Amino acid sequence: MIELTHIKDYKPSTMEDFFGDKMEELTDRERLMEHGHIVTLNGEQQGFVALVPVDEGSIWLRSLYFQSGVRPELVLTLFEVLQQHVEEQGLDKLFVFSHQKTLEPLLETYQYQQIDSSDVPVKDEDRPAQTGNWWCYTSKAV
Repeated sequence: MIELTHIKDYKPSTMEDFFGDKMEELTDRERLMEHGHIVTLNGEQQGFVALVPVDEGSIWLRSLYFQSGVRPELVLTLFEVLQQHVEEQGLDKLFVFSHQKTLEPLLETYQYQQIDSSDVPVKDEDRPAQTGNWWCYTSKAV
């Protein structure tokens, strides 16, 4: 079973343990600590996501990291878990910025809609520098 557990529920060294020597490459560590979640599968840490609020009813999947060698089906299942998280939290939307074309068919499969960047309530200074596309999952409760 996949679970998302807020990073603050772990001991302070968990993030350093997870990222190891790549910790130095991370930008905006404070935001990652504030909004980060460890992804566990059957109790084992497999990944990390940062779900950053962008307005009262929406979050942005700001960061997504997996341990090397993670099974591809975990990625698929994680998107289902994220959608459940949106529903359970009473949120309206989950935004994803994709700079990898290979991710986009997966987003389409999980009913994300490609949207214009002007429809995303993320401040200009927080937007990714890479070229890519914005996608949005809208809660079924909306």
